[in-house]
Amino acid sequence: MVNLRRAIGLQATRSESLSIPIKQLYKQEITINPEGAKNYSLSQSQLCVRKMRQRRKVSSIKVHQDP
Repeated sequence: MVNLRRAIGLQATRSESLSIPIKQLYKQEITINPEGAKNYSLSQSQLCVRKMRQRRKVSSIKVHQDP
């Protein structure tokens, strides 16, 4: 499960992946890590990815605002 969660998080926060739906990322990663899918649901991944993407947006805004 940890590998699946980490893989989804890394993939979801890449600049080129921000427009890819979380469900699509989840489906891609469970084909690679099928054991993790037993304990890590789509709804859990959606919640975590939304938080990660939001943190990424906030930190990038702060970087651009600093002189």
